[in-house]
Amino acid sequence: MITRVGNELNQNINSFDCLHEQENIYNINDENNVQIITHKFTLLRKERDKLKKENKELQQEVMNLQNNIKDMIPGFSNTSSSFPMYNEMLNKISELMKCDSNDIFFDVISSREDLNFISDFYKTIFIRLHSFIHYYFDEMLQIMCKVLCIDNLFGPLNTVLKKSLQANFKKVYEKCFSKEVILRETNQICDRFRIEETNLVCKYIMKVSEIFLYSFMFDPPFEFSLDSIGIVEKFNGLIHDSMDGFIKNKSDCLLVLPFVYKATGELVCKATVLPLDYQFI
Repeated sequence: MITRVGNELNQNINSFDCLHEQENIYNINDENNVQIITHKFTLLRKERDKLKKENKELQQEVMNLQNNIKDMIPGFSNTSSSFPMYNEMLNKISELMKCDSNDIFFDVISSREDLNFISDFYKTIFIRLHSFIHYYFDEMLQIMCKVLCIDNLFGPLNTVLKKSLQANFKKVYEKCFSKEVILRETNQICDRFRIEETNLVCKYIMKVSEIFLYSFMFDPPFEFSLDSIGIVEKFNGLIHDSMDGFIKNKSDCLLVLPFVYKATGELVCKATVLPLDYQFI
């Protein structure tokens, strides 16, 4: 009996020792795992900080490239960083046609409830400002052609001239469309169409004059089909945008804002239209 109890006691002691050894092993393994995980986290943190630094440097490099890309024109490197590039120019034209023109429509001229009045309003402003730009520059261009004994400016000469204008856009704009000119145009438009909201009309004229001058200086320039304003066409969603509401395909509509083309003839901005049966509210 004593022998049996002694044997069981020895077995229990041996089992306890085994459990204690296993617990020590587990503790050691846990400590090792924690150390490994901590080490990995440290490495990941260092790698993250390194990538953040590299990413910041790359972003700065991209910004520098964007700022300097206009200087990468062969033979000339004096393009103003404030002058819009192609995609920026498309956004500005789209903003004029779809936002600013819509605002003046709803805030000022839609109250007249006359489609012909609306198209005439836009056409008059566009043609006056477009003509004024050509009046401002044509004499200079004619003198240059006369002095150089050429029929027109083209090639590198035209490029250098355009880049010179772009580099001084703000100064050229302030000289071409001075405050006096903008005020005069605003008063004449408001008087002709009997509009009292002179401030809104003035802001719109400033916006249109800026976009038109940008388009004139762009190389190659953008063309606005001003003669298309006021004509009636069958609605085509591929080339027309509705100013307000839904227009059924092939239904009659009035063009109130022009098409805009690249010099190659490619359409870059749809004409804005209103249906002939437009219901004024």
